[in-house]
Amino acid sequence: MRSTIATIAAAVTFAGLAFAGPHEDSLLAADRAFAKLAHEKGPAAAYAAFALPDVRMFDDAEGVVRGIPNIRKVLEDEYIEGGKITWTPGEAVASQDGTMGFTIGEWIYVTEGSPDQTGAYVTVWQKDAKGDWKIAVDADTTEVDSD
Repeated sequence: MRSTIATIAAAVTFAGLAFAGPHEDSLLAADRAFAKLAHEKGPAAAYAAFALPDVRMFDDAEGVVRGIPNIRKVLEDEYIEGGKITWTPGEAVASQDGTMGFTIGEWIYVTEGSPDQTGAYVTVWQKDAKGDWKIAVDADTTEVDSD
């Protein structure tokens, strides 16, 4: 019975989501542009350009960081040694009306003299008043070397 209820709840929750189409294409394009700017100008500048003012970012050291100014400070501190992050969106899912969605993908962080770090991410996007995709929530995981 519980599994039936869970299945129905999941079906109702995701009934409004589309898995392919123009909304997903534009969402992937936004994530790729965000990644490109982060690689060229740094993550702090990319967040300033692509995030909603009340964005939430989950950070390993800081927990939930709220708002662009706070995220900027955390990222500037984390990237002070000049490392570069690159991520590749793998999939996008958007609501049928194209106002909200998420992207998932993989990232790699490279710093000279240190082992590369890798992981996966999920970014929740929302359209702003102008109709542009903006980041509402961003979270990632870091792969741990099992050696």
